[in-house]
Amino acid sequence: MPKFEKKITLEERSELVRRALAGENMAQLGREFGVTRAYVSLLRQQARDPDGFERKKRAQLDRILTKRLSEAERAVFVRELRTSVPSSRVPGSTATIWTVDEARDLADHLYGKKPGRRFLQECLNEALKARGRA
Repeated sequence: MPKFEKKITLEERSELVRRALAGENMAQLGREFGVTRAYVSLLRQQARDPDGFERKKRAQLDRILTKRLSEAERAVFVRELRTSVPSSRVPGSTATIWTVDEARDLADHLYGKKPGRRFLQECLNEALKARGRA
């Protein structure tokens, strides 16, 4: 597989985008201009939706931020895990022990957030250690 290190000029880029939008084969265009097919595809997508990349990045960041609990929320969350059972804190739950899924439901119920599995496991471990000392 050849390495593509050629930089194309603005004029070449414009021509490449125009032809890609017209439906020409992207692999063939890539070979002709000395770039990868993936780069041709990227340029074509950017031409079709110039704000798409920024919009996707903002959406991705929003998803990440809506998952995370603040330090204060985390402290309250661990206390809830340590001092209660799922059936008393999670609506609709009949469970008597905390699982990762039950903990996720509690975070959603308390804060409207769904933290990641690793974070939930850390909180559960912390709560179990604290419970063992009590």
